[in-house]
Amino acid sequence: MTQVKRIRVAALGLVAAVALLAPAAYAQSTTATDSTPAAGWKGHRGPGGPGGMAMRGGRLYSQLNLTDAQKAQMKQVRANHRDAIMQLSKQLGTMHQQLNAAENGTTFDEDLATKQLAAMASIEAKLMGERFRERQETEAILTPDQKTQLQQLQQQMKANWATRRAGQGASSN
Repeated sequence: MTQVKRIRVAALGLVAAVALLAPAAYAQSTTATDSTPAAGWKGHRGPGGPGGMAMRGGRLYSQLNLTDAQKAQMKQVRANHRDAIMQLSKQLGTMHQQLNAAENGTTFDEDLATKQLAAMASIEAKLMGERFRERQETEAILTPDQKTQLQQLQQQMKANWATRRAGQGASSN
């Protein structure tokens, strides 16, 4: 395995560890009024994650018969988090480009790459935390019935994705 690949594997492990620990660390540091975590949350990627189109004002919330007041509150929550999410996402993108440029250069600096990947993992954790806070604030706007309906929709979406992934896996073998 080349040195670049080893570093990428180590970086992915680091990012995965941060991804798994960030929500737990955040949950311990806050006092939520609703102690039930959002069902089906597995990270920020994908349509069902906090940051996925389905959750950020997308099709799941559109099925909850939100009042105009709830829609306005949700719009305000998104606006409150938009700048921080965009800034962190932009930082990650820039750092990713720098890492790719370093990887494609004539000489590879392992220490620099390791430091860059650690910094990226830290920013990724902050981004996940910001998206998690946004989602918690958004779900706090919902009524208990809407929360139950949202959980059912999330479970249904999760099952649909699992079915699609199983179908893709079978066809690629």
